[in-house]
Amino acid sequence: MLDEYSDILSPNDVMKILNLSNTTVYSMLREGIILCYRVGKGKIWRINKKDLIDYLSIMN
Repeated sequence: MLDEYSDILSPNDVMKILNLSNTTVYSMLREGIILCYRVGKGKIWRINKKDLIDYLSIMN
């Protein structure tokens, strides 16, 4: 399912994978529901694919 994506995902990737809105994904990231990190001056959000897989395994 995630083979076409790199090991580091953007919020847009997560939106496509989970079929969720921009607002929902950023809320999940801010609340720590999906682990992420911010780079630069905190404006760029990145998600490890492994962390998304972990989230998906918990949800199933």
